[in-house]
Amino acid sequence: MYIFVYGTLRDEALDDKVLGHVPILFAKDWLQNWKKIYKGKGYYTIEPIPGSIVSGDLVEVDQEDMEKLDDWEDLYVRTAVTTLSGYDCFAYILKGNVI
Repeated sequence: MYIFVYGTLRDEALDDKVLGHVPILFAKDWLQNWKKIYKGKGYYTIEPIPGSIVSGDLVEVDQEDMEKLDDWEDLYVRTAVTTLSGYDCFAYILKGNVI
C-alpha cells in the first residue's frame, strides 16, 4: 500500500526512527485540489482547496508500517486520497484545530 507524504514523513532519519527502516520511494506525485497549510508550532496539514496542488512522495509501506505511523501521527488521521497520477493511497491530515 502507499502513503502520500508531504511533510516530516519525507525525512529519512525520522522514517528510520519511527519504522526501523526507510520506506521505498515509489514516485513523486501531487494531490490536486488540496493545499498544504501551516497550523503553527511546526505542524502542517493538507486541506481540500479547489484549484490548489500539493507536491509530495508516494512511499510503499506494509500493514505493520501503517500501524507504526498511525501511532506516531497521533494528532493526525489517516485519510484515503487519490493522487494526480491516479494512485489510491493514504495521507495524514491534522485532526481539527488541535494546535
